[in-house]
Amino acid sequence: MPSPRASPVLLTGASRGIGAAITRELVAHGTPVWGIHRQPSADAETLARRCGETLRLDRFDLDDPAAIAALVAECAPSPRKNVEARLLSG
Repeated sequence: MPSPRASPVLLTGASRGIGAAITRELVAHGTPVWGIHRQPSADAETLARRCGETLRLDRFDLDDPAAIAALVAECAPSPRKNVEARLLSG
């Protein structure tokens, strides 16, 4: 269960290497993580299974302007969202 005080973290490169290690560490401490990864992989599926509901893992190609626009729109504050997010890049 996420910590009630933890702000969500948006982490790029979240499914492999250092990004996956950071994701696992944050989730282990109850921090909600929105992990972004570029390619579908067994690593991403395994990470999502292990982290459960504390991790939201989505594919985005950050070289694609339309994907960046969609990501920004998803993160943008609105009257229905009250989100303080931190951005980390793995």
